Amino acid sequence: MSTGARADRPNLPQDCADLLVEFSTALLKHSMYPAGHPALADVATAVVDRATRLFAERDQIAIGVARHQLVMDGIATDPAHPVLARLADCLHGHQLGAVSLLPGLEVAEVEDVLRTLSGESEPHQPLGLRPPSEMPAWRTVRLHSLAFDNLALVEPDVDGADRAPHWHGADLWLGLAQAALAGQTARHDEPVDTDPAALARAIDAHEGVQAYDQVVVGYLLQIAQALRTAATSDADALRVRTSGLIDALRPETLRRLVRASQSGARSGFVRDAVRTLGARAVIDVLKATADVSGETISDGLTRILSKLAAQAAGGLPTSRLMADEALREQVSRLLEDWKLEDPNPESYGRLLIELSGTSQRTDGTVAEGPALDGDVRIAEMALELGDTGPLASRAMRRALDGGNVGALADLLDRLPAEAGPAAADLRARLVAPETLARLLAYEPVDFDLLDRLLPWMTVASYDVLLQFLLESSHRGTRRRLLDRLAAAPLDLSMHIQARLQDPRWYVQRNMLVLLERTGRVPDGFTVEPWLSHEDWRVRHEAVRLALKVPGQHDRAAEVALTDRHARLVTLGLQAVGETCPAGLVPYVAAIASDPAAPRPARVQALRVLGQSDHPKALAALVAVADGGRTIFGRARLAAPDAACVEALRSLAQGFATAEEARPLLALARKSPLEAVRAAVTNP
Repeated sequence: MSTGARADRPNLPQDCADLLVEFSTALLKHSMYPAGHPALADVATAVVDRATRLFAERDQIAIGVARHQLVMDGIATDPAHPVLARLADCLHGHQLGAVSLLPGLEVAEVEDVLRTLSGESEPHQPLGLRPPSEMPAWRTVRLHSLAFDNLALVEPDVDGADRAPHWHGADLWLGLAQAALAGQTARHDEPVDTDPAALARAIDAHEGVQAYDQVVVGYLLQIAQALRTAATSDADALRVRTSGLIDALRPETLRRLVRASQSGARSGFVRDAVRTLGARAVIDVLKATADVSGETISDGLTRILSKLAAQAAGGLPTSRLMADEALREQVSRLLEDWKLEDPNPESYGRLLIELSGTSQRTDGTVAEGPALDGDVRIAEMALELGDTGPLASRAMRRALDGGNVGALADLLDRLPAEAGPAAADLRARLVAPETLARLLAYEPVDFDLLDRLLPWMTVASYDVLLQFLLESSHRGTRRRLLDRLAAAPLDLSMHIQARLQDPRWYVQRNMLVLLERTGRVPDGFTVEPWLSHEDWRVRHEAVRLALKVPGQHDRAAEVALTDRHARLVTLGLQAVGETCPAGLVPYVAAIASDPAAPRPARVQALRVLGQSDHPKALAALVAVADGGRTIFGRARLAAPDAACVEALRSLAQGFATAEEARPLLALARKSPLEAVRAAVTNP
């Protein structure tokens, strides 16, 4: 191994290194001194003390064994370290692949283990080759057999391989194969095919043995480091084999191996894998590491990277190299600030935006996509995948903050079938109060866009429109908002009522208009406070509303009939209609009898009185039609104006037999004026 590669090797944590050194020293002393020698008094105790400190953070201690190295937390020791290399040689000589220490480690058991291991390994039957029934057994110490020493390297199918027989990578692959096939048996007269698929099946089958995983992942780490600095044909063969092995492993197995490595070694392994392994293997390692480390990779990014990997592995010749380089570059950039505290770092976001902004032509080259905001494109991918991850959420928020409400709304017009929850999430964001507030902040308001959002709006969304109705200085904007609020399918009455306390007259008027047009009022609501408002426009809308509220109709009509403003009087007359309540007849009669009343109101009042049988109605009609006496004492009609004609018509309709009405009706029939005669003959 080169000096540079050794310098880049992750260091074993100090407490782990101390335990291994203590273990090696204790084993050496047991091999040098007979039992009971004073030099052996405390060696087992020292090993137990070191192990106890490690048990504070783990449920077992797994020590993997390679030929000249030990592996803990996925980190291999330096083969040049004399003390640790001696321990590795001793354990490997016993054909042991791993040693496991369990909590509750006892000094007596450690002493027995040291005595057992310190003896010369039997040349024909080392410890690891003994039948299971003859293997030494302890409560807190486990020895795992390697038990497979008949291995042969089967050359991969790589054209032009010009092998360098002593390259370190070949030894690493043999060591990995030996560790992967631990516990299997084979005939000693035939070589074993250690192709990647076979090794992957063997590793898949060893689930649950942490020490075994330590050895396998240790070899993988060293192979990745070796490939990073090698440039021989053998390195190409090893790269193909290792990539095939990782690609053949089950996802849960790969996560298990990654979990067996220490976090510092894990990140180094990912970076080495990005530089050295095949494209598909890079994706497999990245996803497994993300799952184990608690990082988040959105489905959208995974899909994009997988497409790049597929192009790198089997795309058109013109695109393979480009896709391979793009994949490794983008994964490396993703790892720049991959932190658990921020599962969606900025370079990750920039990466996805850049990738989403390009597309591949049929000839394998990369072409620029349509001019669409990158954040909007991420949102589009979330809809295609049917799920909104943290990155897509941030992209949607940035798009909305940047004013791209319309572009996001456009996405909902072409929803894919699998959009599902992602579409619901986007709709909710589009009608969120903060989004609508930004949309309404610009004049003129984009009402076409607002109308597209109305079907998804909630009460909270409409509340924003209500507030803006109060604050907008543009009359046209207020009118158009009023129309949309009045047509809202949701009950906004409580929110409208709350704004009736605003002191501005036009706010109160608009809120009363909304209550009247929506036809909804809160339980127990009364219009009374606004029936006497100083501004006639507020009183007018209050009367209109009260006329529709059960139990408040007659009171509203009375207020209108006695108001000084003509429009309210007219509204009151319209309210009483043809069936004027008896209690309101005097108010109608007063209007009909008032020569100063506006002519339309007076005529309408006379018409209302014609539908009533109330005595005051008759008296008022007679008073309007009666013109007094001539100088000769004969009865005559009043001046034939509109009021007189309407009074005569009402008398003919409702009081034709009344004694007070008959003389007036007789005079009308003899009138030389056609309009007067018609009023009583064709009422």
